[in-house]
Amino acid sequence: MIGFDKTITIYTQEVGDTVKEIVWIRTQIDGASWSSANRVIAEKGFRSADDYSVRILARNIPDNLHVKNGDIVMLGVGPEEIKSVIEITRQYSECFTVTAVHDSNVNTPLLPHLRLEGGGYGK
Repeated sequence: MIGFDKTITIYTQEVGDTVKEIVWIRTQIDGASWSSANRVIAEKGFRSADDYSVRILARNIPDNLHVKNGDIVMLGVGPEEIKSVIEITRQYSECFTVTAVHDSNVNTPLLPHLRLEGGGYGK
């Protein structure tokens, strides 16, 4: 992570009109830091896994953004609307599902930021 010079798109899940309906809310953020690493897991054979970490400067976080586990983050500008995670994961290789949200960093005096971590889809 060199600088906060990337554009990311976050898709957060909300319940729609019916309990079974998931609505994806899109938020585009400029000024994020993006880091990814590929690792090999030896578990009943070998498979690869991608690990991602994104940091967003506190001043760039919209007030209405509430990221939680299961939300999707992608590098770059994503489509306005999506109906499912598959729409993103099949089309874009640099994306991940959020598995950890660290918002305590927002109140750090030196460089306040939000950190999102997760695993990718190994394209």
